[in-house]
Amino acid sequence: MLSGIIPNEISALANLHTLGMGFNNFSGPMPSEIGNLTMLQWLDLRNNMLSGIVPNEISALANLHTLGMGFNNFSGPVPSEIGNLTMLQWLDLRNNMLSDM
Repeated sequence: MLSGIIPNEISALANLHTLGMGFNNFSGPMPSEIGNLTMLQWLDLRNNMLSGIVPNEISALANLHTLGMGFNNFSGPVPSEIGNLTMLQWLDLRNNMLSDM
């Protein structure tokens, strides 16, 4: 089981298509640099202890078809920019403290 924060250096993985980090003990905010992973199609961050807001930069993930962020401690509004992810087929935001979908 992995723990700690998700490092900003994750943005160096620019050609990544799949990122599965679910069911660990990651904590802290989701780095805005996640928006640099523009090739990403599948992102699973479920069942961690991530907190803070969902960064607007997530809207840069135009190829994303699966986004799992459920069972964390995200709070605040869901960025309206998520609506721009036209390839998105599956979205899991349950069991967070999000508002204003």
